[in-house]
Amino acid sequence: MGRKRRRKVKQFNFRINSKIGWWASLIFCCLIIFVGLGYAIYTASIFKVKEVDIKTNMPLSRGLRERMKGKSLFSLDIKLISANLLKTHPEYKEIHVYREFPSSIVVEATKRIPFAQIKDRKYYPVDKEAVIVSEGESRPWVGLIPLEIGEYRRSFRKGSNVKSEKLEQAFDLIEALEDEELLAGNNYVEKINASHLEAIYFIFSQKDFKEQDWLPDQGVKIIVGKGDFGRKLKLFKNLISQELKDKMFSVNYIDLRFKRVYMDYKR
Repeated sequence: MGRKRRRKVKQFNFRINSKIGWWASLIFCCLIIFVGLGYAIYTASIFKVKEVDIKTNMPLSRGLRERMKGKSLFSLDIKLISANLLKTHPEYKEIHVYREFPSSIVVEATKRIPFAQIKDRKYYPVDKEAVIVSEGESRPWVGLIPLEIGEYRRSFRKGSNVKSEKLEQAFDLIEALEDEELLAGNNYVEKINASHLEAIYFIFSQKDFKEQDWLPDQGVKIIVGKGDFGRKLKLFKNLISQELKDKMFSVNYIDLRFKRVYMDYKR
């Protein structure tokens, strides 16, 4: 047998271009510097939030303040903070959280403005978007017209959105009353009852400036029904300024639902 020939192993010489190696080393060094610099900035005390650096126009819980205090301005999730605040405080329409360098957190909140109050087992203020803005009070809120809608009984809570055609009609009626200036001067609406859409009514009173008080026997039931409030209230305004001027106390109710106005006089 002949001798086996040994295979020659080819040798490959890997040579790195000197320019590529130089640039790779430079990039690597820059990355290390940037990472180190970023970490130094991230942990720098100048960017850490202090108690006095939390600026807000709404009350913040002690727990939230403690969670923000001492944290880097860069590590705080301001979107999450804003979302949690809105969830906890539905009485606010908008809550924006900003970073203000070097170490401040700014909370700007827009509160919901009550437009009326729903009368149920309590009085619940509600804004124009039909959102309940408080847990309710046993006594009516001054300056807000009480609404009776006969729905959602015992289910109102702060932050709930009341989806109701009856409430929408009551809101439209309030706006029409404002447009006709029937909520100004010596005029006063004691309540609006929209529990039956075809028979919506409000209790209207006038103030005796000599007595400086609301006269309870002057409260008149004004039946307007559903919709077309502008036309109906114009008729009513003409009535109280002409035919019923200074004679509101003699009327039990006024029905404005038809082309002809019906009135019931006290005997």
